[in-house]
Amino acid sequence: ETDPQEMANWVKQHPNNYWGLRSLASAYLSAEQYQLAKSPLEKLKTLETTTGERGDPLEMLARVYRELDQLDSERETLKQIVSLSSDALPALRRLIELAREEQNWELVAEYAAEINSINPLLPEGHLAMAEAAEKLDRPIGVLHALSALAKMDPVDPAELDYRMAIALEEVEQFDLAKHHVLRALDEAPRYRDAHRLLLRLSQRANTAQQADETTKTDENQVESR
Repeated sequence: ETDPQEMANWVKQHPNNYWGLRSLASAYLSAEQYQLAKSPLEKLKTLETTTGERGDPLEMLARVYRELDQLDSERETLKQIVSLSSDALPALRRLIELAREEQNWELVAEYAAEINSINPLLPEGHLAMAEAAEKLDRPIGVLHALSALAKMDPVDPAELDYRMAIALEEVEQFDLAKHHVLRALDEAPRYRDAHRLLLRLSQRANTAQQADETTKTDENQVESR
């Protein structure tokens, strides 16, 4: 195991050596000396030796900033990783986590879309996209994301159908919403929220039917005059 002090002495003699700086940072990280690890990693960044790939010093630096609770610096480093790498899934996951904590749902949707562009077969991108669309009151976006998830053998199909029913209700597709809520209840017969939704959909259907019958009656009365 590398002795941090020995490596620090070596780096003093070779201040721009990539492997020396990287080894020193790794030694400090192993010892959980994050403040000390920051300096060689920031030096590597200024030397423009980073690529954003897995295990790159930028990933190490983002970890250091996270451990030191320097979230703005962590966020900027993660964004740099995303801009450099074609496979920045860990960085995007963390960016979604940060955006979710700040309730910045536009950013959650943006990073979720990037995950989907890297690998559309990963459920996590669609899950984040559905959540963001729900928070932003975009039912069509919810339906697109949940429809993709439905093809991926979801862990909780009842919840998925319930959320689809909610979104369909918002776009006034009541028959299709009822279909999905009944599927949710078929999977989970005691799903209370689904029971409430089914009752609400039934009441809305009855109201719509009564309104339609009233309109037809009025039209018939007009025609008979």
